Amino acid sequence: LSNPVEDFERYFSELTLPNERNTWFKEYCESIHNCKIADYDLNSPYNEFNTTCSLSAGDSCYVSNMKNDSDPFAPFVIDSVYLLAHALKKMHSKFCGVEPGVCAAFAEFDGKLFRQIIQETTFNSSSGYEFNFDGLKSDGPPYYQILNFHVENNWSRVGNFTDKTLRLMKEMLYYKPSLPDYPSSHCSQPCPPRHVKQYTKRACCWVCVACKEYEYTYNVTTCAECDWGSLPSDNTSQCYHLPDQYLDYSDLPAVSLMILSG
Repeated sequence: LSNPVEDFERYFSELTLPNERNTWFKEYCESIHNCKIADYDLNSPYNEFNTTCSLSAGDSCYVSNMKNDSDPFAPFVIDSVYLLAHALKKMHSKFCGVEPGVCAAFAEFDGKLFRQIIQETTFNSSSGYEFNFDGLKSDGPPYYQILNFHVENNWSRVGNFTDKTLRLMKEMLYYKPSLPDYPSSHCSQPCPPRHVKQYTKRACCWVCVACKEYEYTYNVTTCAECDWGSLPSDNTSQCYHLPDQYLDYSDLPAVSLMILSG
């Protein structure tokens, strides 16, 4: 989401009744105050109220918490209007030079050329960022506000993503004061040694299954038996061959067996 546009917020908060420029302003006032303006007879699903508003000519529809509830997409609408205005100015300058109004060359409007000019237009947006289209010439620059959920006061702004750069205030990241480490968000934890993944119905989640005593981890999802005469290594990533052992005449067990057999 973009930053709020202070000039627009101030302008909108100063609008008063009646507002002849905007046909829907009275309906907006009714939805904000949950009441019906006496001299307004337009009915819609958004103004079916039984009570009558105490608003009169010269009154503002602004309420103290309206800024917090303002439309976060308003800056994008503002930028769209400015984009067309800048593009039209560039196209007019291209065909008409300094001649005011619609010159003869400009009258034969070229839609493809205008689209190209729009894609090449850059300007400082209402949110304070440079507006331009990405490499695909299809989308404007992404503006994201990074929010962190805090138990005591809901959402807090802790960073943003603009100009392909992430800016994050890590010192502000927490879940609640008594738990500075916010809960981990994951589907499954990594498996410990001597275990493999067994995927569940959710394609990205798994449970960890232990390999048997004489098995090694063939891959992340499969246990395999070691060959005869070998055991899995400590991390079970491979098998190692057990050294061959033989009885020697000098060994005490061998001497004892020879005496008994004689």
